Amino acid sequence: MKVFYQLVLLISGIGTLAGCGTASAGSKPESPLAPVKGNISLDGKPLEGATVIFSPQGSKMGDGAIAVTDATGNYEATCGGATGAPIGTYKILISRLVDPSGKPVVATLETPPANLGARESMPPKFSDHAVSSLKCTVAAGGGTFDFKLSSR
Repeated sequence: MKVFYQLVLLISGIGTLAGCGTASAGSKPESPLAPVKGNISLDGKPLEGATVIFSPQGSKMGDGAIAVTDATGNYEATCGGATGAPIGTYKILISRLVDPSGKPVVATLETPPANLGARESMPPKFSDHAVSSLKCTVAAGGGTFDFKLSSR
């Protein structure tokens, strides 16, 4: 049951970030964006198909960004359909949903992962908002934020 609630929270977060603090999804973000990219590895191997959520911290709640890693673990953040992330401090959540066969499932609003039997494959120390200690601060010039994770 806990996994179900985590999936619901993840989908809700993705839906919220789709608008990136704007009145409607797909419209221009309210805050200026800075280019943000990086690489994520788990136990020394590229992490493919992971969703990277930039959850705003501090007084600038509402604006955030999201990314999905490619086969080499690289990602590029987007906000409201535009490339980049608003300037600010973020808690980082890294989620990798997999189907029963272990194949990555990227969460979308059109196809809820729970309908596909998806489960979280990342440890809570990376995927749970209450537990994750991953952070970054995006400055006006943007930045590269690599996360070398260990499952141990």
